[in-house]
Amino acid sequence: MKTGNQNEYNFHYNRDERLSMPNAPKLNYGPKQSIFKRNKSLAIILIDIAIILVVFSFFKIFLELPPHVDENNGYLLSLSGFSTNEEVIVRIKIEKKDRDAATGIANITFTTGNSTLKISCDLPQDLGTVLEITDTIAVSEKSSDLTAEVHINDKISDLIVDLNDN
Repeated sequence: MKTGNQNEYNFHYNRDERLSMPNAPKLNYGPKQSIFKRNKSLAIILIDIAIILVVFSFFKIFLELPPHVDENNGYLLSLSGFSTNEEVIVRIKIEKKDRDAATGIANITFTTGNSTLKISCDLPQDLGTVLEITDTIAVSEKSSDLTAEVHINDKISDLIVDLNDN
């Protein structure tokens, strides 16, 4: 805007006038939006991570074998035990689950406290056949855990039973 003198300029600024123009920036002094409304991709990523964690937890809790059950070279192994004051009664079940499972001998070592029992047995030959071995271990001191180390060919399975649960 020019005034009396041709080389002199006078600037006039009216904030209300500027904000009333159609291209003026909108002022939003209201409550702030949440971070998820401002950034939709962040919300989607967090939902994806939550779904993955739920699925992983489901598989971990419901589909994992308990510590007294294991698979070894096509055989399903299951250990159970019961403790009295002088002995621990152990039972291991070996079931052939795979047609192409290894054949031969299973070497089993039971351990509770300071006591150990070693057994060797032939593996079941027919599919679905269950071999059950029951024996006792004389104990000098009471232990809360019974472990079995099962060797089938070159693979080792460690099974654990809490004797206090029985």
